[in-house]
Amino acid sequence: MQKPTESFHEAEIKTSGCAVELYINGVLAFLNYEPGGMAVDWPVNEYILESGVQQFELKLSPLGNDEFIMDKARAGLNFYVQEGSNVPRNLLSEFKAPSFADVKLPFFELSGTFIAQVPYKLEGWKNSLDLRKEKPQNLIKELTALGDQFYKIYSKADYSSYHQLNSEREYEFSIANYYSEEEKAMNKKMAFQGTNMYIKPLNYENHKLVFYADGRLVSFQVPMQPPGFMFEPINGQEHDGFIVMALFHRKKKNDRLTLIR
Repeated sequence: MQKPTESFHEAEIKTSGCAVELYINGVLAFLNYEPGGMAVDWPVNEYILESGVQQFELKLSPLGNDEFIMDKARAGLNFYVQEGSNVPRNLLSEFKAPSFADVKLPFFELSGTFIAQVPYKLEGWKNSLDLRKEKPQNLIKELTALGDQFYKIYSKADYSSYHQLNSEREYEFSIANYYSEEEKAMNKKMAFQGTNMYIKPLNYENHKLVFYADGRLVSFQVPMQPPGFMFEPINGQEHDGFIVMALFHRKKKNDRLTLIR
């Protein structure tokens, strides 16, 4: 099959009455714990390292403090591809959770595959080490040092240090999203857009060690948030805080952890 010049893959997620997490190839790609109905088209190219079969898991759970998924809950997942700009997208695969009426489930998982054709091959974490085999206390120490580094970068809006730390991730993002040179330059200028410089040092008590992609990715994670570092404002409202999404890998033994997603 001839590969398209540009192929943009999206997950169309529709849920009602339940919390949802979507994993692509073992990596948390999307989450939502808010009540009410939701429909979103979510880009997933950055989780597709090369053409072929892609794995997914759609995990559903009760809202709030509910013990079971409510009987009126609904969930559906479609994968689409748009080959180029300004053209209609095509349906690749569609999946639907069964009815939850008359059943009491504290958790439900829908898993499967879809086929993606992309014009690139990313190294990503394919050959990275399984970090689950390392001592957790060593990983926590290393991630804490990285979190402190992020704090210094964001509290000073240090562009140079940010791009040095982020270079591997930026490179793969630019390939997976087909950024032009102009778009790359614009993204670098917008690195701190929407963030607050007046932040507190990280509170690591609520940051839990987590692994993704069969242990090849590691990070901290605050409950009900994406993996990364949660910064709180020195003064101001809760919405003045922000999360820096971050997943790290180790290419080979004795290498330091580096940011890859």
